[in-house]
Amino acid sequence: MVLRACVAERPMVELPAVAGRMNRTKFRDQVLRPLLDAGLVEMTLPEHRRS
Repeated sequence: MVLRACVAERPMVELPAVAGRMNRTKFRDQVLRPLLDAGLVEMTLPEHRRS
C-alpha cells in the first residue's frame, strides 16, 4: 500500500494513514526506513532529512 502511495510525491504526514498507522515515529522506523534502505522509495530532497 505504501509503495503504491509513493508513486507520486506525498508528504510524510499522509503516509502513515495509508498504512493504517497512527504513530508517525513507529511508521518511519518500521515501514519507511526499511523501504528507503532497500532503495524502493527515495527522499524528494535527500539533503534535507525530513523530505
